[in-house]
Amino acid sequence: MFEQDYMMRMIHEMVRMLIKLLSGKDTERYDQIEFKEEETRADYERLVRLADSGDICGAENELVENADVGNQDDLRKAVLFYSHLSGMSDEFLAEHNFSREEIAQGLRYMADMYGYGEIMGLLEE
Repeated sequence: MFEQDYMMRMIHEMVRMLIKLLSGKDTERYDQIEFKEEETRADYERLVRLADSGDICGAENELVENADVGNQDDLRKAVLFYSHLSGMSDEFLAEHNFSREEIAQGLRYMADMYGYGEIMGLLEE
């Protein structure tokens, strides 16, 4: 239980830090984060529906495979996607072969891919 609470707090802080870096805002209202391109918002919503239907791994694979390092909107999409996953119950994640550790790993991977890996490492120390 303690380890799960720690992972949830760590994921929350990683999301919060990345949102602050990307938007310049320190907010808990991630649903208010704007995408520069409407296509990115639509893709994000599609990935969330896919994850909500139980295909979390498939949605994550698509997210990572289609990420364009030159596009900050893709990082916003990834951060919001992992934030959405972190709100899922432990039972739902386990039923669909996913874990909070994988959420944190995915966030770290995407942050590193976009050049924010060292900053995320500071949160873990």
